[in-house]
This record gives sequence, structure tokens and C-alpha cells, in this order.
Amino acid sequence: MSRIVPLRVAEGVSESKGFGYSVSYLIEFSVKGETRRVVLETLQREGFGHDYFSDRAAILLMQHSTFNTLPRHVRSIDVGAFTKDLELKSVGDCAEFFIVTELIKGQLYHVDLDKMKETQQITKLDIDRCKALSNYLVEIHKVKTDAPELYIKEYVI
Repeated sequence: MSRIVPLRVAEGVSESKGFGYSVSYLIEFSVKGETRRVVLETLQREGFGHDYFSDRAAILLMQHSTFNTLPRHVRSIDVGAFTKDLELKSVGDCAEFFIVTELIKGQLYHVDLDKMKETQQITKLDIDRCKALSNYLVEIHKVKTDAPELYIKEYVI
């Protein structure tokens, strides 16, 4: 017997699970004749510090790396991702993520900043590059979505 149901409506499971900032599913399956029950949980973009995909990935990866080290805490079996084709992919045994990009000619902007710090000099080219960067940042951040949690942060000091 195999089934996947929202956890909050699964028989014998607390109604409180699944409300708030996550969506949880009860998954029942058989392995070698033994019925297993696990929970698959995702995070929603509703503030709480999970506004971006990278925020949600960081939270889930941290949970996976810490849950099994905490006494009397629920155990993490794996952490994974949904592919663009809605398939599941495990990433639980990874130690670090990486990115692969195209190669372009030039140097990283921090080289310019390091030079300014070292020489204590700012040239016209430095000012022009700073303006170009600030104009670029204005351009990419001018489009707003209907998601206030992305723009309002409260910090407790």
C-alpha cells in the first residue's frame, strides 16, 4: 500500500502540522513488506525568512544537517529538491553547493575596490564604474511584485 496525503488531513496526525509556513505530506510506502511512514515538507514563500528559493534551500539544508545531532529531535532522512519536471532529487549527502557559469572577459569588481582601499585613491574611472553599478542595481530592483514580505523586514535587537 502506498499513499501520499496532506499531513493535516492524514488519519491520526495532528491538525497543527501543515499550517503556518510549510506544506507537509504524509507518505506511506512498503519496503520488503514493512510499511514505512515519512513526512515530505516544503516551505512556502510567506516571509519568515524564506522569501527566495535560496533562503528555503538554506533552511532545509540546515535542518537536515542539524536534526540528527539534536537529542530527542525528529530525524531527517534526506533533503532534496523538485526538478523543473517535478521529479524528486536527493541532495542530502552533499557537503557544498556550486555554480557553473559562462566565462567572460574582465575581472571581478572587488579588484577595483581592493585597489582603492590599498592606494586610498579614487579615479574618474572608479567613479564611472560605481555609477554604472548603481544604475544597474536600480534597473534590476525597480520591478516589484505583489509580495510585501520581500520588501519589509523586521529585526529584533
